[in-house]
Amino acid sequence: MLENYIKQYIKILSESTKAIMMEPHKIGSKLQSKISPTLRNDKTNLTPEETIQDLHDKFGKDYMITFVDKYDKDIPGLSINPKAGFATPHGTYSYMFNKENFSKMMLSQRIRGVDFATNRPYFHIFKITTKDKVHVNADGTNSKYENSKHEYLIDLKEAVRVSLMSIPEDGSTIPNRDFINKNNYMSILNKDMFKRARTVARLIYNCYDAVCLKAPGSQKVSKREFFDNIADFLDRLTEQNRYVRGSENIKDKTKGYLFLKLYSAVYYLSYITPNPKKGVGKSNDPSRFALILQSIGIKSIIDDGFGLIHHKQPSQALTVNYGGKKEDPDEQFSNYKLLGTYNNIFQQLSEQELESLFVYHADYLH
Repeated sequence: MLENYIKQYIKILSESTKAIMMEPHKIGSKLQSKISPTLRNDKTNLTPEETIQDLHDKFGKDYMITFVDKYDKDIPGLSINPKAGFATPHGTYSYMFNKENFSKMMLSQRIRGVDFATNRPYFHIFKITTKDKVHVNADGTNSKYENSKHEYLIDLKEAVRVSLMSIPEDGSTIPNRDFINKNNYMSILNKDMFKRARTVARLIYNCYDAVCLKAPGSQKVSKREFFDNIADFLDRLTEQNRYVRGSENIKDKTKGYLFLKLYSAVYYLSYITPNPKKGVGKSNDPSRFALILQSIGIKSIIDDGFGLIHHKQPSQALTVNYGGKKEDPDEQFSNYKLLGTYNNIFQQLSEQELESLFVYHADYLH
């Protein structure tokens, strides 16, 4: 019952319709994986020569490669990992499979700027099919919003609304912080603007709890006014905080700087609901991070060397899947199309064997 309800909620969000989710503590990477499609296209029966021949039309713009382990007896499908152990948005991560990277894999078993997990036994090749993607260039420029602040602010306000209205009330009439009221909440937020993201996010929620949910009628702040004020606060925070990613672009107002501000604002909001993972590391909610991005129409980010998603992996792509119709594979909510799962010939063959394949079977790369 709950699972069906959440599927409907995700569907509504995907169609940009307003909705309220009642039990966000049930939303996480495990459920995200369960209700999202697992795509299969097994091509591991191909020989190395046949693999290279099959890839002749599967590289270029929006084509991606990701390397995967074998999790069970079956050849792995392309799906959302049920575990989220990082602070980045939870989704499918991949590397650009363009002519340059394809050639590098053939001749040096490496992809530009990548030193992670390329030695796994299989790789997927897929194409990002959603039109709702943002391509971030190596210098941080991008075409999102075309520097239109009105559209940016609409999305920022929606991100705030989804973050807060999807959290259930705790049943208490006593605010978490009883010193917060409609006259001082913005001053309190402004005072702590430059504290850690987790601190700022929890303070935003405690202000919401105090002035929108539990204040006496005459002391309440309308939710619309509160969301507008928090959006303005996050807009100023990302403008003034020199530690947010892309701060120099934001300062200089380079092309696409508003998207960099939005991404950082959503990063802060992802700390409102903590990640239940154990151990060291950041404690935001990566599954919620992805859900907020999708709810405002950002379903894929192609980071071509800027390091927006992660500074240690500056060249990578994120694609979000969050829900689908498993009974009808043709109508699944997938933002990419799997073109094939192959044996990782780049790891399994010697340099000499790969060079020979490149010379005699990959003439389309020459």
